Amino acid sequence: MVISKIKRRTLFYACVGVFLVLSTFVMLYAFGYYINFRDQTLTKTGGIFVKSSNASGIKIFLGGELVKETLFIMSGALLANLAEGEYVVEIQKDGFLSWKKKINVQKEVVTEIRNIFLVPDRAGANNATSFGTTTSRYSLLSLSPDETALLIRDQGDGLLLRANIPDIVQKNGIKAITPEKNILSAAWNKDSTRILMKELGGRFSILDPAERAPNNTTPLPESLDDEEKNKPARVIAVEFDPAFSGVLLLDDSGVLSRFNYAQKGTTSVQTLLENVNSFAVSNDTVLLLFQNGFFGRLRKNEDRVEVLGRKGVYFSGNNARMHGSPEGGVYLIDESGGLFVMENDDLEIQPQDGSVLGAEFDAKSRKLLYWKEGEFFIVYLKDEQYQPYREKGTRVVIPFSGGKIKNAAWYGADGEHIVFLTDDGVYITDIDGRGGYDIKKIIDGTIRNFFISAKNKRLYWDDGRMVYETSL
Repeated sequence: MVISKIKRRTLFYACVGVFLVLSTFVMLYAFGYYINFRDQTLTKTGGIFVKSSNASGIKIFLGGELVKETLFIMSGALLANLAEGEYVVEIQKDGFLSWKKKINVQKEVVTEIRNIFLVPDRAGANNATSFGTTTSRYSLLSLSPDETALLIRDQGDGLLLRANIPDIVQKNGIKAITPEKNILSAAWNKDSTRILMKELGGRFSILDPAERAPNNTTPLPESLDDEEKNKPARVIAVEFDPAFSGVLLLDDSGVLSRFNYAQKGTTSVQTLLENVNSFAVSNDTVLLLFQNGFFGRLRKNEDRVEVLGRKGVYFSGNNARMHGSPEGGVYLIDESGGLFVMENDDLEIQPQDGSVLGAEFDAKSRKLLYWKEGEFFIVYLKDEQYQPYREKGTRVVIPFSGGKIKNAAWYGADGEHIVFLTDDGVYITDIDGRGGYDIKKIIDGTIRNFFISAKNKRLYWDDGRMVYETSL
């Protein structure tokens, strides 16, 4: 059948017309418009993108109705063509507590919430493992930097116990690694090859966990010669030396010295600095608070102390708490709770706040977290490149009314969640205040201490009797 020229032309123009109409709708859709046929208006729209950081195969509800369900390998989805306004968004997954917030949608904007942590539903599945008995008196001391071992104190006799994390779930996974000594505290070196121990009475020693007791312990000097007073000065603080195979010793006369414990039988002590009130080692840098009030740092393989200011730090008989970030940021907390901060690119430390209980830099040195009894504060040290966009210097406050905050730590490589300890358990909160903060209890009960292993995705804690672990 031969189609006439007029029919061919008519068909061609009809196809062109359909294409133009459809392409117009596609372009309008791409730019966030939709046609409201009821009102016969063209409306500008927005969207919401949600993504879980720890779960896939999620169900997404909008206003109580299921609108999307992702594949088992997908953890996020876009809710498009939403009219301007406020929406209740909820994410559900079996075995997890639901996440719900009211999200404000603006036209021409996709609101992104990319770091949603779904808390495991521990009431529905009790998957915590305990170690010890009803007569045990275990207390967690530290997690090794390589996250392969825990140090535990037996409060009954003061023995130091080690639990290898891959083996802790097996019988007899916790073993004593010291002879009969009353160990009060223990800390690892950065390579997880040595342990610095403090005993009852103030004595310090180094333990090599690869050796067998009692030949695995090297005692450190209890006192150093004070030439001015012509009597021994008692060692009051010890840290691993970042520059050499040894330790740094601070005595009660204010002298900071270096001692090489690797040389068996040596008594050689090298004096480094005088008039030191407190010191700490962080990221291969020695942080120093001098008795005249000046704060400084001594970088690895350098001889000159870099002075970082004098800002009215409160002095006491205890070491000030100090820590540095890999980017050069520093914080100091004095005995009165005064917080002093030097940001990454600053040259001098500055007073920040008071009544502070603790602080911690995030893994990327982008944020500083600190807390008081009933609230958290987050100081942004760099501009954030994702929503909600926050500029350097922004300070966010997260209130908590569920009890006194005792300890806290960043959770996750994204630095978007905080795990914290109170009088009645362990909680987790996000730091994205859009729609309120998502604060949920992870562990219920009286807990004394906890550690997070990001590498193993595990949470470890103790209640003064037994040690527990669970997935996170």
